[in-house]
Amino acid sequence: MDAHREGMDTATATTQIVQFARVHARPPSKSLAIADARERELAQALAQLRIRRPDPVLARRLDEVMPGWSDPQSAGWFERAEQVGLTWLATGRWPSQASYDRGECLLACWHTQQRGIHHQRPWAERFRPHTARKTTFLDASAPGWSAMVDHEATFRRSVAEVADWTGRNKQLPDGSSPDVTERKLARRLSRWKSAEKGRNSRHANRFTPERGAYLDRLIPGWRGTSPTTSTNRGSFLQQAKWLATAEDAARFIRLNGGLFPNRRSFDRAQRRLGWWCYEQRQALDHATDRMTPHREQWLDAHLAGWRDYMRRGAPGRPQTTHL
Repeated sequence: MDAHREGMDTATATTQIVQFARVHARPPSKSLAIADARERELAQALAQLRIRRPDPVLARRLDEVMPGWSDPQSAGWFERAEQVGLTWLATGRWPSQASYDRGECLLACWHTQQRGIHHQRPWAERFRPHTARKTTFLDASAPGWSAMVDHEATFRRSVAEVADWTGRNKQLPDGSSPDVTERKLARRLSRWKSAEKGRNSRHANRFTPERGAYLDRLIPGWRGTSPTTSTNRGSFLQQAKWLATAEDAARFIRLNGGLFPNRRSFDRAQRRLGWWCYEQRQALDHATDRMTPHREQWLDAHLAGWRDYMRRGAPGRPQTTHL
């Protein structure tokens, strides 16, 4: 009786999966972004069918609407194709290899691979060519997926954005700025400088003398160094770490009635914040490149009295208890 019930469940699941594939021209997906509960249930049933291998009659029905359905690698291919299309619908752009999100980077590499296969690039010869079904599926899920990137047009748009920002602010963008847009533009300048010197293998082969002349014309002095470029203090990750510690210090001061953390405290967390505040004062007093104008403005706005708190008698000066 149990075997009969299991056979009926398999047949029912197969019928519903076949009907879904005929209506939507794709297999059911587990993606939370596009699938409802019912579709995700069918996707789970399809995964079980790959493991249990249904009888030949049911397998032929699946083969008719989803050739290669039993190959998990093929199933992953279709899921990635859907994700490329969803990225375009959600953001208006294709996945980027420059993204900080590892998943998006991997998806962008896969997308580049599919373009190379479609256009028969020499480096893509080691991959299997697309079947007509895969090409049709990509055309339906991600219209325009096969268009090759116009690197020259992209470069000119990027230069125009930096030139517009520089013209409005009368300075080069700073990589340590709290402003996300300014940090992004500063990274672009850094990549162009590295590419011109041949340090960035990914961009060096695209950086021609004509591009250098174009930058000279639109952004005079673009090779100049920002306050943080020479010591690499302006990187996104370092600035994010600095800002996180600054917010912790501001929270501590707010919760303790305006008292600054004591760097000689027995509490490890307070001691860490105390030394951090001390280092900011030292950077200000000695005019080191760690104290950029953006950081100084942030501290003035959120840590009132940070410039004077280490002086005797200053409000908020931490008190040391001698045992």
